This record gives sequence, C-alpha cells and structure tokens, in this order.
Amino acid sequence: MSRETLCPVCEQGILAPEQDQNPVTYKGITKVLPMRLSVCSCCGSETATTADLRENKRIANEFKKKVDGLLTGCELRHLRTEQWCISQDMASKIFGGGPKAFSKYESDDVVQSEAMDKLLRIAASVPEVLDVLKTMSGIEIMVEKQIVVSAKTSQWSETINDIESTQTTSISSSSHHKEFLYNDTKHWRVREVA
Repeated sequence: MSRETLCPVCEQGILAPEQDQNPVTYKGITKVLPMRLSVCSCCGSETATTADLRENKRIANEFKKKVDGLLTGCELRHLRTEQWCISQDMASKIFGGGPKAFSKYESDDVVQSEAMDKLLRIAASVPEVLDVLKTMSGIEIMVEKQIVVSAKTSQWSETINDIESTQTTSISSSSHHKEFLYNDTKHWRVREVA
C-alpha cells in the first residue's frame, strides 16, 4: 500500500478520489469550479493529496487567467504547436521566462505576467515580431514548406522551400532545367542545372 493512498488521519483506510463543486471568487467574479479531494474508506475523512492540490491549483489558475483576460494554458499550447510549430524549450528561449516557463504556462501551474501575455499576443498577430524575437535570441529555426505543382502536358513542377527569411524557388520542365533562386533581398538568380 503506498503512502499516497493511505489515509493520513486514521492510517488504516484507503483514499478514494472524488470531485466536489466549490464556488470560487476572484476580483468580484464567482464561478463554481470542480475541485478534487480524497475520502478515506475507513474513517470518512476528506483530505487533498499532492495530486489533488496540484490539479485544484491548475483549475483555479485557469479561472484567474480568464478573469484577467490572459491566454489560458490551452490557448498558449495551440499558439505554440499549431501556429508557431515550436517546442516548449524553443518558446522559452525565444520569449524568455526560464527553461520550463512554457511547460508551466500551458499546464496552468503558473500565471504568465501581463507583459508576457501581451508579447505572446503581438507575436501571434504579427509574424514579423516572432522573426525579430528569434533573431534577438540568436535562434535559427528552419521551417520547410514544399509545394509541388505539375501539369501533364508540359511536365512543369514548382517547389518552394521557405527556410527562415530566405525563400528558394525551383522551377523545372522536362525539356530544360533551370533553377530560379529568390532570397530575402529580393534578387533573382538563374542557374542552369544539368
């Protein structure tokens, strides 16, 4: 029997997880939140285990973020994984806050500052801001996109590779092969390929 499941009051019963609905008030706004607790099978004592306390804190922090108008953990995770396609470690290096900051923000263990929230929102709204932050943090993140377009009559194909701020475009046909290279300074180069 583990120490976590043994009742700390009677030391005989087993703790069983339960959920209770508790009203929580923050900045004058009250909401009923689901709170976890554990009940002893022998003496009926109600207690909160370490896991219960951690989960309750996360639920309360999510409520506080919503009241304060901050991004919730789920919203942050969506930005990081779906819009920016970067890891938590990479996000911490780009935005600051420490090596485990985004892990804590996304799990609602910690409420991000208003300044951090504004920076995240600006980077989400204006992609160039994220590029500037990447440059400032000395991080090269390579994102590769490939688009292939072909038509059966002429066998043209187009491939676009977007790597950081340099965009390379290759266009070829079955009768000849030339690469047209386009970079961030908007200069075209034509190179014959054998």
